[in-house]
Order: sequence, then structure tokens, then C-alpha cells
Amino acid sequence: MRLLIVTLFTVLVSPIAFSATDPLHSNAPNPKAIEKALQSEAKEVNAAWWGFDKEDSTEAIQSAIDSGAKKVVIPYVGDPWIIRPITLASDQEIYFEPGVMTLAKEGEFLGGGDSSFRGTNIKNVKISGYGATIKMRKTDYMSPPYKKAEWRMGISINGSENILIEGVRIESSGGDGIYIGETGQMHYCKDVTIRDVVCHDNHRQGMSVIGAENLLVENCTFSNTWGTAPGAGVDLEPDGPQERLVNCVFRNCEFLNNEGHELLVYPKNLGPDSEPISITFENCLMKNGVREGLVPEEVANPKGYGWAGISLGAMKTEGVKGTVDFINCTVDGSGKESAKIFDKDPDNVKITFTNCNFKSPWLVHHPIYAA
Repeated sequence: MRLLIVTLFTVLVSPIAFSATDPLHSNAPNPKAIEKALQSEAKEVNAAWWGFDKEDSTEAIQSAIDSGAKKVVIPYVGDPWIIRPITLASDQEIYFEPGVMTLAKEGEFLGGGDSSFRGTNIKNVKISGYGATIKMRKTDYMSPPYKKAEWRMGISINGSENILIEGVRIESSGGDGIYIGETGQMHYCKDVTIRDVVCHDNHRQGMSVIGAENLLVENCTFSNTWGTAPGAGVDLEPDGPQERLVNCVFRNCEFLNNEGHELLVYPKNLGPDSEPISITFENCLMKNGVREGLVPEEVANPKGYGWAGISLGAMKTEGVKGTVDFINCTVDGSGKESAKIFDKDPDNVKITFTNCNFKSPWLVHHPIYAA
């Protein structure tokens, strides 16, 4: 028995002793590791090699990304990684260890479009952060010296292909938690997967989809958006006819307690020559945070927070064609309508609801604007 105990102890301790001397997993500055990585095109680097700085770690993370390594590890160091805007690169995985938080630097992000992480015309990128948080300072951006803006995103992906974002929580951005948009080079993003992500307390939207083809969003939560219109959990709204919403699938997602509509689909700017839209929502929940059974005085809301659970509009006569399908979805406790369909031509876009449940609408006492 004594021999068995010694053997087990040796097996368990040996990996710990090894990892303590492993430069890849050390969070101390490591110029030798950097030099070796740059010379040999290392497969994996640790951002802390460039020096974690409690006041501003932007250069460490950006240098790790710019190293060209296939994988960049942002380690848990016990304190937030304070950052200014970071630019993503192609052919790379960004891995946030559990417990990591990147926090927008106070007094920075003065540009109306400054985002925590931005990727433009990039390909083959994975952002993985189970247990990690990307956080900004939304309420700071609402007053001087900041100019009014709605484009300070948590993660902004533009004109890019083969993108995976998983596991991370994106909180308190000055725009959208996630933005999927275009560039002059490519008018949409293609082959994008967003999985197990939480977008909470963002300024404009939990997520905006301006242009996408082959977009899969699954097991995600979009909650507590407030700050500026539209204020939706998710808004699918192209800016021009050259963009598209093709094969966009939302599966097992929750849209909770958002200031505007829980979900908004608004293809007003697409035209008859645009690619037909094809959007599916499957096993999704749209729910306002107001409990059922309150009297009007208890839910009086002069700002009118909490609109429709599902809002579909601007599918006009001279507009885009296509389909929007809802399968096994539930709207529970919406501020206004469970589902609102408006400004829709009967022939262009076909909308279907299959096995969907609509419960307890009009739970918020909205102001009356009529004279």
C-alpha cells in the first residue's frame, strides 16, 4: 500500500513541476521566447511574454497577435488586461484563459468607431474564451469628453471569412457586443459561427448583422441592451443593396430584457436585385424581464422600455425577396406585441411560424404619444 501511494504521488506531481518551468505557460516577460518565436514562426505564443502591465497591456496583446503565431494565449494573471483598440489578424486563434478580462482603458476609445477587437478583411480566425470577459465602459461614453456615437463595439468583424467566436462574455460596449459588417472589398462576412457567447448590457445592440452569408449563432444570450435605438437583442439590418442576409441561422438562443425589440429583422435597404434573404430561428426564447400579472401602475415605464418580442418590418413592394422562418420559438412576457410584422408586401418575403408559443404580451405600460 505504501508503494502504491508513492507511485500515485509521483504521477500527480510531475506535470506540475514540468509546467512551472515551461516558458509557454509562464506569465513573466520572456524576451528569449519572443526572439525564438519571431525567428521560427512559433505555433503558439503567450501575450504575457511581451510584459503584462496593469496600467495598459495593449502593446503586449497586439505584439503577440502581430507575431504571426497560429495561436495567441492571453493568460489569467489575476488582474484585468487594460486595453486600447486591438486589431485582429488572419490565420490565428486568440485563446483567453478562464477568468481573463480585457477592460477598455479609462479615457480612451474617444473615436466613435473605436472597438475593443476589430477584424477587417481577415480570414480563418478563432476567438475562444470560455469563462472570459471582454468589457468596455459604456456609461463613460455617454457624456463628455466623448462625442455621441454607437459604434464602439466589443468585437467588430468586417468583410471577413471563416470566423469562429465562442465562449466569451461581451459586456458594456459603447455600441454592439458583436458587429458583423462589410468593407469596400467584401460587402458581407462569410462562414461565421458564434457559439456559447453572452452579449450583455451593450449600448445599441447585443449583436448587429449588417451583411452575412452562412452565419450560425447557437447557444447564445443577448440581454439587457440599453442606451440608444434600436436597443435590440439582435438586429439584422443591412445598410445597402449590395449586402445580404443569406443562410443566417439562430439556434437555441435567448433574447432577454432588451430596451427595444428582443429581435429585429429590418431589410429596408435591400432591393429587388439583392440576394434573397434566408433567415431561420430555431428553439429560441424572447423574453422581457417583467413578471406576469402586474397592474399598470407597477410597470409604468415613461421611457417605453421593452417592445415587441419579434419585430419584422420594411419588407416593401420593391424590396428583397426571401424567407424568414421561426421553428419551436417562444415569446414570453414581451413589453408590447409578441410578434410585430409591419410594412410588408404579401409576395416578397415569406414569414412562417411553426410550433411557436406567444405568451403574456403588453406587460409594459408604455407612454401614449397621441394628442
